[in-house]
Amino acid sequence: MIELGRRYPEITQFQRIPGIGVVGAHVFSAFIQTPQRFATKQKLWRYCRLGVVERSSAGKPLAYKRLDPSGRGALKALSHQCWLSSLRTAQPNEVSLFYDASLRRTRDTVHARLNTQRKVLMVLWAIWKNNVDYNPQLFYQAPAPAVGA
Repeated sequence: MIELGRRYPEITQFQRIPGIGVVGAHVFSAFIQTPQRFATKQKLWRYCRLGVVERSSAGKPLAYKRLDPSGRGALKALSHQCWLSSLRTAQPNEVSLFYDASLRRTRDTVHARLNTQRKVLMVLWAIWKNNVDYNPQLFYQAPAPAVGA
């Protein structure tokens, strides 16, 4: 797997994110296939089972907002593992700092975790789509618009 991944420069960049290892980088690349597959980050999140769906009829809600069950659970698990491993490190890193800031903002551990998982996926996608090197500042600012988009 490592030998096959050397042909893809994005794999190396993915592994620079705290909590994303060799397997995680390959899983993201394999399931997404091409960064142009998704027009927006919300569509990426829905594919990764992290999008919020709301059912309504005639403008009236039918159920509570919930996570969309369709999509690839492996990508949701990848972002969860990245979040979890970033919290277990002794040194604070950009993922854990983003989680802490989100926790202060939302005051809810579940929402802060989901925000962090979405951010991890968005950073992975932005690195690949914009063909840029990984920079920890991507966790603190909005990614640059895609080239040609």
